[in-house]
Amino acid sequence: MKLPDDLWRVIVTFSEDEILGLLRLRLVNKPFNHAMKHPSVVLHMHFNFTFHRKVASCIVSDVRYRTMPHDWLGPLTAGVRRASIHNAEPFQSLAMLSNLQHLTLFHSCIGSLPMELETISLNWCYTNHGAEFQRALCKTLEINYGAYFDFDLVSHMVWLENLKLKDAPISNLNFAQTLESLRSLCVSECRQLENVSAVKSLLSLQTLQLQYCPQLVDIDSLVQLTSLTELSLLECHNIKSQDVQSVVNRLPKLTHLWILHHGLKELTLANLPNLTHLCLYDCIELIDLREWPIGLLELNLENCYRLADFSELTRLFHLRDLNLESTSISVLPNLPLLRDLNVNNCDNLTDDGLLGVLPCADLRSVFMHNCELLSDHIEELLDLRSTSA
Repeated sequence: MKLPDDLWRVIVTFSEDEILGLLRLRLVNKPFNHAMKHPSVVLHMHFNFTFHRKVASCIVSDVRYRTMPHDWLGPLTAGVRRASIHNAEPFQSLAMLSNLQHLTLFHSCIGSLPMELETISLNWCYTNHGAEFQRALCKTLEINYGAYFDFDLVSHMVWLENLKLKDAPISNLNFAQTLESLRSLCVSECRQLENVSAVKSLLSLQTLQLQYCPQLVDIDSLVQLTSLTELSLLECHNIKSQDVQSVVNRLPKLTHLWILHHGLKELTLANLPNLTHLCLYDCIELIDLREWPIGLLELNLENCYRLADFSELTRLFHLRDLNLESTSISVLPNLPLLRDLNVNNCDNLTDDGLLGVLPCADLRSVFMHNCELLSDHIEELLDLRSTSA
């Protein structure tokens, strides 16, 4: 086994047969013994007895030089499916990992990417001059903390189906408008993001998550996403509440909707007949929620403490998961399919108000801490094991 002088630390998972071969190799191979005696070139091996014939995964750290030697692990790398590389400067390719499917890079300089992968995750990575992604055919790309990343390179990855961006210094999504195959887009903690009008060209998009983007104002372009089934708008507080209502009403295919907006006061869901999952967590100003879809399976109204009318709960016969923590609910109706209930910090809820869930045969957990009007015997009335927080 030939160990490169520029490789500081390697962690590899081997099969049982390969472990035995390596242990024999250690006794006769001088470079291996040399590496064990010199801390500047150390090979750490984590043995995982998975009984697979090929290597399952590898982690390479501190590759300081321009190219990674292709023969440092020889045929052992042929079966690697997942690789995590740290501090490659610059990173070019992984030609020796012919079966690689999932690649994760940390603090690395990117010149080009392998052609065919399932997922690529880039964390604190940056691109060098002349970098190109034209031949990268991966389906899922994650870019986390890309302060020095050239996002225009992403526009060439036309086969992308899933794109996740976190803490990126971007003001718009223009680089994504060429990604016609994109099905899922998640943009999180992009504090400079102001404009998402480019998404109107992503007609195949089914899932859109815009989370913790405080400068985002205009979301009118979302109404063009006629295939959208899942929408998340979390803590984008500069979006006007009436714009939230307008957009939601024009996306009739939505099945999942998550909204966290401190300024949202009213919401009508009449145009969402397919909605099965609704989360309005921490919409603290919400006072009017109308036309609750009768097909809801999960409902989260936690911290909507100004909401007073819960009468439409009686229509939700399919509801399985209900979170009413820190709300003003006083009486729960019979919800025959209910499995999980959270009524923590519901100060208006009494024993009589909770009796409505007694007939729920599938009920498996109830959280009811800090409910001042509930008696100590309510768990016996419900005849189920309490779930402690």
